[in-house]
Amino acid sequence: MPLDQTAYHNLEQRFREQVEKDKPHLIKRVVQGWGVYLPCKEPKTQVDYIIVGMEPSFGGWADSIEAAEKKISKGFRNFRPQKRNEPLALFIRSIERFLCQPGETYHLTDVSKGAMLVTVADLDRERRYENWLPLLLVEIEIVGKYGAPVIAIGKDVYKFLQRHDVNGKTGRRLYTVAHYSRQASGHHKKAATDNYQEFERFEKAELRNGRRWPADLPPSMKHLVFTYKKQFEGIRAQLNAGS
Repeated sequence: MPLDQTAYHNLEQRFREQVEKDKPHLIKRVVQGWGVYLPCKEPKTQVDYIIVGMEPSFGGWADSIEAAEKKISKGFRNFRPQKRNEPLALFIRSIERFLCQPGETYHLTDVSKGAMLVTVADLDRERRYENWLPLLLVEIEIVGKYGAPVIAIGKDVYKFLQRHDVNGKTGRRLYTVAHYSRQASGHHKKAATDNYQEFERFEKAELRNGRRWPADLPPSMKHLVFTYKKQFEGIRAQLNAGS
């Protein structure tokens, strides 16, 4: 199905307005002036999977709100990796490799859309998410094909969406996968060690030839890719089984 671009662009204006509404709260008092709307890549059509993260961060791509706005005006978008071997890049490659079948598409977004420092985001997240949820629900309906599932990145987003019955409100199945943050590396490592024989076969077949993945990935990044293989294939199996 084609994307309703008018509805999507109108929603983006509401995103911008909500970022401005966020500023008078704790975020602005802690870091004066931070908080800028960071758009996601606009899907060309409705998608098969809607993948939801937390909020954009100023993770090395901008050092001031002025620099961020200038970069965004030149086309920079959320979920754009800076290097091929960084966790975000490997997460996106895993979506395309292990979740999407030929012809299937996905949309990456966040619950809230204002870019900020991680330390600031932690201080005011629950209130902010409550205010952004109605907009997220509209976004899900605009970008998702009928029945397209919602996949939360990390347990915090999953618990929030579960607590607010996103499954019931949208009629879409809700799943979760591990966060790609280095802070979740212990979880990634456990997935590999708990399935070490499968991991060894996977590493030999998938990661050592340097064709599909960057060469010489460190163990932590190999664990990350393996974790997503298991989780995305598990989601596909549940979808195929109707559960």
